[in-house]
Amino acid sequence: PDNSILVSGKNPDKDTYTITATTALTNVTALRLDVRAHDSLPKRGPGRNDNGNLHLSEIELRVFESGSTNSPPLKFRRATADFNQTDWGIERAIDGDLKTAWGIYPAVGQAHQAVFELAEPLAIKSGSRLAVVLKQAHGSGHVIGAFSLVFTSENATNAAARPQDVEAALAVAAAERTETQRV
Repeated sequence: PDNSILVSGKNPDKDTYTITATTALTNVTALRLDVRAHDSLPKRGPGRNDNGNLHLSEIELRVFESGSTNSPPLKFRRATADFNQTDWGIERAIDGDLKTAWGIYPAVGQAHQAVFELAEPLAIKSGSRLAVVLKQAHGSGHVIGAFSLVFTSENATNAAARPQDVEAALAVAAAERTETQRV
């Protein structure tokens, strides 16, 4: 109902998810990956590892125009996340190295988001399909358990993920924020 994907079945050591979709947008500036907590996942996830963690080695975005079967991955300029595991920052999901990855431990059991800003805005032709590839090559079952994807055509700078405490502070009216929230 919330347009998320819940992965099930035997938990593999490593995996690659490929999600294809169409969009009504005529251009895309950024992609947001929301990893979500779910009661069916260990420690509520959002990863499928016994400790609820995940490792996203690489993310790719490809566009397939009508009739095409091959598309190189588009380049990302920047990646931001609301939480980064120590030494497992989100920038590792776009560094081209399958031996590095983004992780969220110890902040398991809760939703997280990562935003990937394209190096150049993508103009989408009618009939095109977008493919998002989530490569999870670290091993030990550190794969994503529940997630959703959102594209935007807005100014990508405004789409950056912010830490959860910053998002919470921004949700409070400026005049009602505590000193900590103002800082």
